[in-house]
Amino acid sequence: MWMTKIPFKLESNIELILKKINSMHIFFLTNTTTGLSTWFYADKINDSKSISRTIKKGIQTISVGYQRKLVLKGVGFKGSVNDNVLSLRIGKKDPIEYIIPENVYITMNGTKVLAWSPDLSVINNFFHKILKRTPVRKGTIVYE
Repeated sequence: MWMTKIPFKLESNIELILKKINSMHIFFLTNTTTGLSTWFYADKINDSKSISRTIKKGIQTISVGYQRKLVLKGVGFKGSVNDNVLSLRIGKKDPIEYIIPENVYITMNGTKVLAWSPDLSVINNFFHKILKRTPVRKGTIVYE
């Protein structure tokens, strides 16, 4: 049986479960405070450093999550968030509305659209959809 000591201490609200199925090691991480969880697997475990890096990345995902920013640069460019809809006014009379995906939390700070999610790919896909669907004539939308 594989045994190693994790070279860092888990916070009290983080739960780590390891399951071994055949030669595959599956790690489940859960933040008991927020309810966010993630999992990952390793086919071959060669050293504890690579596993501890992966565990730390998973802990960061369920503790802090991922943040991305979209900046509206142009005269009269505005945005607002109502319920589960992001409305952008970018040089048109009527706003362009986007339904915010599940597990993505959006706030507006001036002309900055700030997104947070435990899943980075969901934010990237949502912002890609905005950049692809939004016609901009005078001004730009910058993904940071």
